[in-house]
Amino acid sequence: MSLLELHSLLNLCSSAFLLVLLLFCAYTEHVSNRVPNLLTMPAVIAGLAISCAHDALLSQPGLLGHVIATVIPVAVCAVPYVCGWIGAGDIKLLAAIGALKGLPFLMLVFINVAVIGAIMAIYIAVKAIVKRKDSSRLLQQRLPYAYAMVIATFIALILPGGS
Repeated sequence: MSLLELHSLLNLCSSAFLLVLLLFCAYTEHVSNRVPNLLTMPAVIAGLAISCAHDALLSQPGLLGHVIATVIPVAVCAVPYVCGWIGAGDIKLLAAIGALKGLPFLMLVFINVAVIGAIMAIYIAVKAIVKRKDSSRLLQQRLPYAYAMVIATFIALILPGGS
């Protein structure tokens, strides 16, 4: 097996694992309004293990980038979490995405999540206005960000160079 084939195989493994993770996370978000550790923590471990295999087999450094991509969501999402705008499971899902796909992919997902999250927030606000609900409670409402993350990651995977 050539190095290019091995690289493609490892990339395919991380993408397949990520797709399965996203489907389960969307389901659990729908059913229980949460993203459980049972899904995200094994994904983080698998992502870092795939990165280690990539380093060892291809002699290309990448583990550090995946570790950084695992930690960045915690740092970036700390304030939204403390404010109650995003759940801990959502942060761990972003960490799993970073561990599985690395920093450049995670940055693309962050941009996509920001856009999709804004669209979701506008939709919820307009819906509340149309139904004449108390608008002062809108800021206290938590967005189901796992949906935005799932959609954003699917978009990142299908974009050229996103795999």
